[in-house]
Amino acid sequence: MGQLGTMGRYPVHFHVAGDLGGKGIYIRDNSFHDNYQRCVTIHDTNGVLVQNNVAFNTFGHCYFFEDASEELNTMDHNLGVYVKKIDSAYILIQSDTRPAVFWVTNPNNTITSNSAVEGFFGFWYALPQRPTGLSETKYANTTRLFPYLLPLLKFDNNTAHSCEQNGLHIDEAPIVGDKTGATALSAYTPRKAPYTSKNYWDLEPVVATFSNYVGYKCRSYGAWGRGVALRFLSFKLLDNRVGSNQPGGPNILESSIINAETTNKGVLTTPGWLPPYLGSDLTPRARPVWWTNNFTICGWEGYDSGGPQYVLNTEFVNFKSNTYRKAGALGVIPNGPNQLLPANKLARLKFTNSDVIWLDAFPNAFYTDPEKDGPNAVNFLDVDGTSTGDFANWIVSANPFMTSSCIWNPTWNAYSCPRSFREYTHIQITNMDLSSTNFNGTDGAQIKGSFYRLGMPTTNGQDLYRSHTPDTSYPCNAFTREAYTIRFAGNHPTPRKLDISLDDIALGEWVVVALPYPSGTTFTIKSRDKTILPVDSISKK
Repeated sequence: MGQLGTMGRYPVHFHVAGDLGGKGIYIRDNSFHDNYQRCVTIHDTNGVLVQNNVAFNTFGHCYFFEDASEELNTMDHNLGVYVKKIDSAYILIQSDTRPAVFWVTNPNNTITSNSAVEGFFGFWYALPQRPTGLSETKYANTTRLFPYLLPLLKFDNNTAHSCEQNGLHIDEAPIVGDKTGATALSAYTPRKAPYTSKNYWDLEPVVATFSNYVGYKCRSYGAWGRGVALRFLSFKLLDNRVGSNQPGGPNILESSIINAETTNKGVLTTPGWLPPYLGSDLTPRARPVWWTNNFTICGWEGYDSGGPQYVLNTEFVNFKSNTYRKAGALGVIPNGPNQLLPANKLARLKFTNSDVIWLDAFPNAFYTDPEKDGPNAVNFLDVDGTSTGDFANWIVSANPFMTSSCIWNPTWNAYSCPRSFREYTHIQITNMDLSSTNFNGTDGAQIKGSFYRLGMPTTNGQDLYRSHTPDTSYPCNAFTREAYTIRFAGNHPTPRKLDISLDDIALGEWVVVALPYPSGTTFTIKSRDKTILPVDSISKK
């Protein structure tokens, strides 16, 4: 059923039917197999029940909310197995080249007790800023229908496994106005209506709880959720390359179990054009990454410069390194372009046959781009001592700039740092005077800055690169209650206009930043939200 590449030709299609709530409309107890396009499509229609259906072997997204205007529908106890990507010559939207078993574009729907098997993604929450497609014009003037801001109605007791990428994927939404259906990175930031402010940060946050989800044997992540106020509750994540990652924040993973390698060894298969790897353990087993021995299995992975990200009351099982690959219950994305802010916190964690963390060194044989040095800035606070053995210790990456008075742990490839009179903060210095800055040396290489703690050897400096082109931000995690200076390579003068910010700094903490300028320079100092109080000595700070 369905007609490949033809709009509106699907096995079941509720097309712009409006509000059907209370009318008893349902699609129930059906079997859809060997379809040419989609399974069940709900298009600008509300109040439909989709229940107890089985779908097998289809092209493109299977259970499908089309325009992101669809609300108050229920998908309950459905099974979808083996969704295949559509060739670019026949796609209706670009994301059909990475099809999900369940494509959800509006969070104000109930998704319960469903199973997604062998999709690129299992459940893809692709939440655009506004409705798309035919609904874009229809709802252009609404002050309520902003899918990426709407509270989550219900996501509970769903399962995804054997996915090419992620079992649960909350990210990458359709771009409003793009007729090709292209997607872009998108954070789900649920807020309380009405949405009359142009800045969603002005709106009251609402926690979105994704509960009782099971994700296993996915090649990338059991669960990935980019957003703000996302709560992953009572998850079971098993046999994935990485259990969970929740970039942005504040987000929390809570009361969950993450198992690196269960007794379900799977079927070991290796393509004929690859060497016969024995598996990811000392005995043969199916592995999430079958094309190389060089990968790390991780339970919870930190990423991005947001936060805070919390892990609470969660058990990690079988995260042990061996001769085939490294493993750690905790970790970070190995080539992240953003340094993690020192705001992420751990509490009431349990480690069964597991190393607490493994941090890949940076740079290494696989990742060398200096603009992707996120692994060099890792500061996780162990609130209650269940991760490090000591109350309120920090887990810190192998960066001499942040590890004085710390204890090296070779099984972590990281340090355990006692919480003393100093804290950590995130210093970001941004060049606001691009026109007069020469970023390229005579060899064409970009000019980098180096950040030094005064009184320490220059070998303990932190190299600072532009975080992203064309931005020119120089970020660095550092101790509080210290003095620092920044210098640019090649005697490049300090830019005339700099923005200096401190993120995640505790009340009462401070840093001193010394900037080299010629004698006699006149300064104008501005603050976005605080009164500037000049002093004539550091002792009066």
